[in-house]
Amino acid sequence: IKRQGDTAVHEWIDKQLKGTSVTVVLIGTETLKRPFVRYEICKSLQRGNAVIGVHINAIRDMHTESTFFRGNTHEVIGYCDDNSPVYFDSIADGIYDYVADNGYDNMGTWIEKAAKVHGK
Repeated sequence: IKRQGDTAVHEWIDKQLKGTSVTVVLIGTETLKRPFVRYEICKSLQRGNAVIGVHINAIRDMHTESTFFRGNTHEVIGYCDDNSPVYFDSIADGIYDYVADNGYDNMGTWIEKAAKVHGK
């Protein structure tokens, strides 16, 4: 899809968001700096979706068995109409660590909690 250009990627993201009420952003070292991630977050907010962040840096890479630096959730993800910055941690309905917060068992609970905050 990426080879078809930004518009094609945006259309694909828009289709993937249909019927959703919560957007889960898996946060790696550079995730929140990526334009398509920022686009998805923006579109999620426009839809009224809840947004949660899940740090995945402590999950070991299966090839190198290394982990990565924790992503900064106080990252500017866009700008308001008055050009003031919007930070991920200010719009997120929860930020968790997949390993430390036992995401395997708790991810569903995090999603349900965020959905309820948005009346979904």
